[in-house]
Amino acid sequence: MNKFFNKLIEILLIQSTKKRRLILILADCFLISSSLWTIYFFSIEESSKLLNIKDTFELNIILLLIGIVIYSFTGQYKSLIKYLNSKSLYNILFRNFILTLLFSSFSNFLNYPFLGLKLYILFWILISNSIIFIRLIIKDSILNLEFNKSYKKSLVAIYGAGEAGARLAMALKLSNKWKVVLFIDDSPNLWDRYINGIPIKPLKYIDSFRPKIEKVLLAIPSLNFNRRRKIINLLVERSIPILSIPSFEEITDKGAKIDNLKPIQIKDLLYRDQVEPNKSLLEKGIKNLTILVTGAGGSIGSELTSQIIKLKPKKIILFERNEPSLYKISKEIDNIKNDSTIVNPVIGDTLNNNQLTKIFCESEVDLVFHCAAYKHVPMVQDNPISGIHNNVISTYNLCKVCIENKVKKMILISSDKAVRPTNVMGASKRLSELIVKGFAHKENISKKTNNKTCFSMVRFGNVLDSSGSVVPLFREQIAKGGPLTVTHKNVERFFMTMPEASQLVIQSSIMAEGGDVFLLDMGKPIKISDLANRMIKLSGLTVKNKDNPDGDIEIIYTGLRKGEKLFEELLIDGKAYPTNHPLIYKAKEELINSNDFWDKISTLEKYIKEQDEYNTLKILSKLVPEWTNKN
Repeated sequence: MNKFFNKLIEILLIQSTKKRRLILILADCFLISSSLWTIYFFSIEESSKLLNIKDTFELNIILLLIGIVIYSFTGQYKSLIKYLNSKSLYNILFRNFILTLLFSSFSNFLNYPFLGLKLYILFWILISNSIIFIRLIIKDSILNLEFNKSYKKSLVAIYGAGEAGARLAMALKLSNKWKVVLFIDDSPNLWDRYINGIPIKPLKYIDSFRPKIEKVLLAIPSLNFNRRRKIINLLVERSIPILSIPSFEEITDKGAKIDNLKPIQIKDLLYRDQVEPNKSLLEKGIKNLTILVTGAGGSIGSELTSQIIKLKPKKIILFERNEPSLYKISKEIDNIKNDSTIVNPVIGDTLNNNQLTKIFCESEVDLVFHCAAYKHVPMVQDNPISGIHNNVISTYNLCKVCIENKVKKMILISSDKAVRPTNVMGASKRLSELIVKGFAHKENISKKTNNKTCFSMVRFGNVLDSSGSVVPLFREQIAKGGPLTVTHKNVERFFMTMPEASQLVIQSSIMAEGGDVFLLDMGKPIKISDLANRMIKLSGLTVKNKDNPDGDIEIIYTGLRKGEKLFEELLIDGKAYPTNHPLIYKAKEELINSNDFWDKISTLEKYIKEQDEYNTLKILSKLVPEWTNKN
């Protein structure tokens, strides 16, 4: 019998639409007849003898004609049974109510016995329940048949037994790629209850189900950041891969589907709280201004550009010398820009004074974010002249052009590696800071009463997934099966997400008064070895070490690179003072420019042009005395 029913389901799936409809029509005819003959037997049992066999046969023909006409013209055979929902069931109830009314009317019109209200109600209940029952069986059989035929099914648990979790389970059942075996929820009121036969348990039960579960799907879109991070950390420690449904914003505003599952991002593992941006600080310093972003195609520059465009500037100039990077960010901006903002992508080099001057004159730039820099420590260490030329001289050129063209503000994007630098890259960024502070001092003591340029800088640590971040490297190494390379077991770094860092940079620029050094609160530093460990576990793999020799991926320590520090700092001296934003601080740092500072900058530029590495590094060490040249 089961084989016959499965064969029937296969016919419903495979055969043409006309044949499928014919099968359903025949099934409904059988159900209509069965319901009527049930009424006939009830009328005999009640000794009412309301109907005889002849009457029943005649009424059966009438009912079949009326029923099939009603069902056909009201779309009963157009619905896809696989996607049957509550609305479809209500429609069946309504159709059968109309059928019952017409049945009683025709009986009365043709002088058949009146069966009584109870028997007509019984007929409506019988025909409705039987049609709904058959369709539910067909629906579940179709889903089970497709599910069993699918190539591979992942056994998963859903974290969140609320509405989102239930909707996700239903969507996954239709997708035929996943099988939900467990719901996890924090609410004791839901424990030991079921959703569609699937048990709901607290998180501690995950261990007993672990051998069956391949992934956990996080289905609580309203979850706050701190609780989400704790849940993810608990699951990561168990080496369970985690996927998450889209946020409410992505579902409602961007049209994402609830089963558009995506991997947990590494930012969810940060030991820091996220603070919403101060919208008043964001908007008033950007709206209706002309903004220029150097290095607009880089990691920081591109994210900063994406954040700026949302604040409706009059014009944004994307200044970038790498053509593919510029093309990529300009295409991304085209998808999110508003009609009131002009976007001008420019292939250019901040070392080209003439080009800078031409752009600043033509566009009347109000605000500059100087993101362009070489940031990879080993690369700059091995190519010091190119690194110093690009990082230092470009900053010097840009500051001069800003003053000449009466730019309102210029913000340097600096790095924590500028604090007591141990490598050429850090020393070049520290010298860039000193140049900006020097120009700020010039403007402050200038006799000009207006049109002064405000020079400031923002200093922060590593940004997740930036081009120089260790995260993309680890991700690539995990994809290849390892090992993960860490320079030292105790090396620590600060981390921040790109969107948050960019928003804080914009907000810092609004508070800039000239010569400011803004520091971004990066939270607690993270050991790179811990980050590597957690990224392996986040991928659902185990760490191979002495305690677990059969693990999946090994972490090896390669030793500190030239100029690399164990710990990074944000303060050179003194203290950091709070500002209007809880994650932005302002440092008080003394101006240490000597009387011949600008002469040394000119000398440095001369040695760079001559490709004199020895004297270039020698003059750099004089300009940045806290750095010791170990090249």
